[in-house]
Amino acid sequence: MDFAFKLKGLELTATEAKSLLNAADQKTAFVIDLEQHVDAKILSAPDLFALSIEKKDPTLAALASRLAFSKPESKPVKKAQLSVKTPPVLRLIKKSDLIQECLEHPTYKTVGAAMILGKVDSNEFRALRDIACHWVNQYWNDEKYPDKSLLFKGFKNDPKDVRRLVPIEKEHNVLRSETYYVCPTYLAITAGLKLLQQYGFVTTEIRWSLGARKAVSDPRAQSTRRKYFVLKLTDAGMQVKQEWGDLERYISNFWRTRVSEKSA
Repeated sequence: MDFAFKLKGLELTATEAKSLLNAADQKTAFVIDLEQHVDAKILSAPDLFALSIEKKDPTLAALASRLAFSKPESKPVKKAQLSVKTPPVLRLIKKSDLIQECLEHPTYKTVGAAMILGKVDSNEFRALRDIACHWVNQYWNDEKYPDKSLLFKGFKNDPKDVRRLVPIEKEHNVLRSETYYVCPTYLAITAGLKLLQQYGFVTTEIRWSLGARKAVSDPRAQSTRRKYFVLKLTDAGMQVKQEWGDLERYISNFWRTRVSEKSA
């Protein structure tokens, strides 16, 4: 990674730039917006996580997790723009637009949307965790499915039922990069949810759960409150679900070709 410095059109060496800044007693930190220098194709959380798997870089995986939950920074509006009243431009979104995007450009985001459509309906709210567990266990029990698929990363065998996988929780002896909360399946579904929201195909609610997920002796864990999202399809979302005939095959083919060096 190289930095280029200029002064009035003259190219400076790093040493020259450092000496000049020291002499000027420069205290303000320089802000480099990497969005202007990095390929936008890898800046989504799911695609960045896929890159972290390829490069075997846990730092990139952690960054992908931060991006998945961060709110985009709102850029300041120039005063001159405030006085201009421009009518909003409405784009007519067709149900087939989403299916076409998914089929032509398969990504973690599009397969996440497909996983939501395949499991959720318009009658009952579902949690993201339930959706993930449904698909993970459906293919885990398929003997012909590769057990090293990235679909299973972030999950482990259920002590109560060896035929099932359960999410790996955050614990003091577990690396964050190995947990459910930064795994490809979770990041795909959260990105897919945002995509479906853009199309108006889902409605969401925030709910809270109380207590630890498993029996623990620490009384503080029993009073822990956790926020989670639940969702269901809108009528338009149900129409997409019914229109997409090979939805499950799309999901299966996507994860079948994404494999890691480690099994679940």
